[in-house]
Amino acid sequence: MVATMQSVPFSDQHLPPRLEHVLADGRPLAFYESLRHGDDGNRLPTVFLIHGWGATAGLNWVTTFGALARDFHVIAPDMAGHGQSKASRSGFRLEQCADDVLRLADARGVERFIIAGYSMGGPISLLTAREAPDRVRGIVLCATAARFKHRIHEHAAFNYLKMFKEVAGSIPKGVYRFVARRISPLFVGTENLDQTWVRQELDGHSMRALVQAGAELGDFDATPWLHELNLPACVIVTTKDELVPPERQRELLADLVAANVGHVTSHKVDARHTTLIDDPERFVPTLIAACAQVHDAALQRIRNLASMQDEGYVGLGA
Repeated sequence: MVATMQSVPFSDQHLPPRLEHVLADGRPLAFYESLRHGDDGNRLPTVFLIHGWGATAGLNWVTTFGALARDFHVIAPDMAGHGQSKASRSGFRLEQCADDVLRLADARGVERFIIAGYSMGGPISLLTAREAPDRVRGIVLCATAARFKHRIHEHAAFNYLKMFKEVAGSIPKGVYRFVARRISPLFVGTENLDQTWVRQELDGHSMRALVQAGAELGDFDATPWLHELNLPACVIVTTKDELVPPERQRELLADLVAANVGHVTSHKVDARHTTLIDDPERFVPTLIAACAQVHDAALQRIRNLASMQDEGYVGLGA
């Protein structure tokens, strides 16, 4: 049963207990996990859910988690400086977030997994797949792009963030709260989320990390190295998106196809960037279908490689 609009707003009561893993540098990484096993007693295939900029794992995925957890072992971490995951002293870097995902996978005994990223979670997912091609079996990219800074007005917006990148740490926390609650229209004010919980989640953010993350997104460009990837991929395009332009999302799809990364599929959701919160009945089934498609394509790829090895081909890896 898919999450729907309901009389009781979504909150942490609709999520499993929040857990914590301490990384090698001493930073706590907060995450949610739903560990289930199939009828054969084996763990269900793992999906990592990576949230967007200014969000948390809970806020981003609360409408999705339960439904997806029926078919997958789901892990959803707060990225560095977001929610209850502490920021790195060296500053927020997308590459570090990708490494944090891999270290959390190690800690949870997960060797291979699918990764699904929403908005900022897309770049983190792509970087994770690039860093560990032997571990990421497939990727689902939702409302995101291979590059965010292209047109003049986009350059202006991201360059503005870069102006404050180095001084962000000195901004008073009260100012951060004022800013954070206004740059997070995905959550604040929506009747579908408990607003007390929303404020608690957003209050955990690091302003320094939030500003640095925005600047990092402005500098991100995966197009030069997408051809290095070799895995099934699915792109979910939100066609009325006001934050990540649909044309940028379609460019990502075209770039993946042109890069010949593997089996590439796509879905369209005729909704805004807030669809996963405002209209989960529309978004959640699409995400579940995308994860299933990527998982099935990954299994088929493994079977094909095994068949080729049986027939005498060498030098092939899973």
